[in-house]
Amino acid sequence: MNSEITICECTATEDDWLDISYSQRHYIREEDNALDLIRKRNGRHKKAPKKWLFRGFALVFVLAALAAMRFVNKGFVGEVFAIAKTTYTQSISDVVAAAKQEKNTIILPINVTIDNVDNGTVTITGGKVLLNFKAGKVTAKTDDTVTIGVDDKLQIVYGGLTKILVDVGDEVAIQSVLGKYSTAATVNLVYDGEVVKDVTTVDYTLVWKI
Repeated sequence: MNSEITICECTATEDDWLDISYSQRHYIREEDNALDLIRKRNGRHKKAPKKWLFRGFALVFVLAALAAMRFVNKGFVGEVFAIAKTTYTQSISDVVAAAKQEKNTIILPINVTIDNVDNGTVTITGGKVLLNFKAGKVTAKTDDTVTIGVDDKLQIVYGGLTKILVDVGDEVAIQSVLGKYSTAATVNLVYDGEVVKDVTTVDYTLVWKI
């Protein structure tokens, strides 16, 4: 035997195995704790619908109380009904007033400039071409005037024209070309056979009253 060779004896111990076993047991314990926490949270979520059930009962109770008030406290119901009726009536009145205002308002073509309003006669400038203010039918014309019947009551008479491009009986749309003028033209509103005197202008609109 070679005396220079040193024999080393390695004795295995259980320390390493014990450390691994302890670590594994430690991790398993932490995992169990985490699972317990998840189970508790899931248990709380399952109980949540009971809150909604309670709220539902409360809502039913409130509705039942309001229904009972309808029969018990007639004075209260009467006041609510009166307020609703007043509000509804006022709303209808506002709608009617707005509709009437819309009927008595004429939006002017973009090429129209109001030069003057005198006793119901509107003098316009701003272009050489006269455009129709409201849709209707040509009911009359002369050498320099055209009358458009808007409905059974309202007619619009355009004057001061140098050339007329429509004929009696023609259906004319809004802002369709009626004729030409040189420097200025006039417009009169005739309602139920009478010239409307109360005519004012606001921006690009004519507002008239009868």
